[in-house]
Amino acid sequence: MEIRMITENEKREFFDLLWYCHPETKTWHEAEEKVFYHKECFAGFEEGKIVAGMQIRTYKVNFHGKTVTMGGIEAVATAPEIRYQNKTADFMRFAILYMKENNIILSALNPFSYGFYRKYGWETTCERLNYEIEFPKLKQFLTQEYTYEKLDLESFNEQEHLFNKFFSKYNGCVVYDERTFRRRVEIIHAFGYHIYSCQNTRKEPCGYIFYRISEGKFIIQEMGFKDSKAQQALWGYVYRHNSSCEKVVAFLPPDDLTRKYMNEPRMSVKINSDMMYRIIDFEKTLIYLSVDWTLSLSFIMKINDREAPWNEGVYEIKAENGNITAVLSNREPDIEIGIEQLTQLMMGYLSIDELVDLGKVTVFNDKAIRTLDYLFRKSSPYIQERF
Repeated sequence: MEIRMITENEKREFFDLLWYCHPETKTWHEAEEKVFYHKECFAGFEEGKIVAGMQIRTYKVNFHGKTVTMGGIEAVATAPEIRYQNKTADFMRFAILYMKENNIILSALNPFSYGFYRKYGWETTCERLNYEIEFPKLKQFLTQEYTYEKLDLESFNEQEHLFNKFFSKYNGCVVYDERTFRRRVEIIHAFGYHIYSCQNTRKEPCGYIFYRISEGKFIIQEMGFKDSKAQQALWGYVYRHNSSCEKVVAFLPPDDLTRKYMNEPRMSVKINSDMMYRIIDFEKTLIYLSVDWTLSLSFIMKINDREAPWNEGVYEIKAENGNITAVLSNREPDIEIGIEQLTQLMMGYLSIDELVDLGKVTVFNDKAIRTLDYLFRKSSPYIQERF
């Protein structure tokens, strides 16, 4: 199977395969066509016919307060006649190498199966809270101190910097530029979502909400806000729909505090595993870690990564004077870790203690656990983009 970037003339055949393989997401792919960019679309060809497809979208994401390049994998599709022939495996390996060669250091995807993509080095790094809230519980948030405004496509684009700010505390969140932000807006509109912002008494935008109404449910896809008062004001906006809706369904970051400041906090809250991340280039990712200038440490780590041999090996890792380096070493390792768990550790999804308790790493020197705990701090990684 030949794998390459498609041309403009192959667009129709490419999207026909995506629709065939993912009929439930046809609306999504119709919106994707409007913002089509052939340099992000790759296909597998046999006898001149497209039999497999994938999109690799380039994003900027937040990583410990710094902006790095991430490759978003989406729309992986294979024609039925080539399934169960390891052709998808060839495509995933192609994607990893392509991203490495194009200086993309991280990758994320929304899996149909966690086990399938785990085989190629991606691992769970994000969670979302799924709320179901009865409308009467939101009455306490009614306020006249904030005003609300419907955003059209152009006014939405003008507030791009605000949307970046609201999610900047999360490792893995997308930092939008004009192109990726416009694509986001086009898709949100294609799915029939309404977009509203809220302003404080000084007319400063301090929050926004993406939502749609369906069968008596007020469905919130995304909510961003400056502070807890702004979020409560957005809940007050939601309550204004109590005459037409019975229940709120909301998808929010894992550290959301809504239920903490509700008078009646008993509600259905589910924690759902969400996106998977993968380190594409360990050495380039490592240098973006934030290291305290007063921190001085070193340890030996063995990394296993069968799909990206440039990551595999035994490294001496040093942190000194605010810088961190990794060089290949022939010394015995203090710890051995797979690229999947290293991704979870560096993204802040799991701590080194949790990985040890889960039996996901092999420790040869107990002192290394404390060293890694200083270097890799746990946080709440989250990605607001859906692909």
